[in-house]
Amino acid sequence: MDFSQAYDSSDYGRKYPDSKFYGIRPQATWFLGQNYRNATSYYGAYPPMYWKRIQTFVRPTDSVVHLFSGSLAPGKYCRVDMDPDMKPDICCRSEEVDKHIAPNSVDIVFADPPYSKADSDIGYKGNYPNKKKTIESVHKILKPGGLLVWLDTALPMFRKAEYELAGVITILISTNHRVRLVSIFRKVCNGSRDPEGSCAEIGEGVVCKQQGACESQEAGAVP
Repeated sequence: MDFSQAYDSSDYGRKYPDSKFYGIRPQATWFLGQNYRNATSYYGAYPPMYWKRIQTFVRPTDSVVHLFSGSLAPGKYCRVDMDPDMKPDICCRSEEVDKHIAPNSVDIVFADPPYSKADSDIGYKGNYPNKKKTIESVHKILKPGGLLVWLDTALPMFRKAEYELAGVITILISTNHRVRLVSIFRKVCNGSRDPEGSCAEIGEGVVCKQQGACESQEAGAVP
C-alpha cells in the first residue's frame, strides 16, 4: 500500500472524501479549516491538522526522520534540528544530515523548512538552509523507494537521477493564509524508479547521536 492508498483508506480519507488523491501522479487538496492554531507558540510549527493527516503515510515498521523538527515532541522518530535549545535527537545543519544518519536507513523524511529568507530572519535567527543541498543530503539516508515529504510554498529543486515526484498536496488553511505545497519525492537509484534498484546496502535503521552531542554543534533555529 503506497502513501495515497494509505491516506484514502484512513479515517481522514473516509471522513473527507474530497481530500482523497486522484490522478496518475497522485495529487490532492486538503482544506484544513479554521483550526489553524499550532499546538505550540514556536514559529513555524506544523499546522495541527496537517500533522495528524500526514501520519497516515507512516507504517508501524517505518523508520522516520523529522527534519527541521523545532518544538516537535519526542516520539517514535528521529528529530533533527540545528537549535540545541530544542533538544533534538540530532543537532546539525540540514545540509549535513547524511553525516549523522546511516546511509539507506530511513523510510520517510518529513521536512518543514523556513519558506523564505524573510521567515528565517523573523523566527529562526537567520539560519536559512540551502534547500538543494538539504534534499541531496536526504537522498543519501533514504532507503531505495523511501519518501521525502517536503512542506513549503514552492516546489523545490531536485535531481531526476535522485528522485521522482511521486505526488503533491495543496494545503489551504482558512482565509488570508499562505497556500502551501507538500511535494512527495520517492528516492530512485541510478536513474531507476524501481524501489528494488541497485543502491548501496540498506542500513538496519536510523542511527541517531545522543542529545549531548548537540552542545558542540553550531547554534541556530529552524522551524
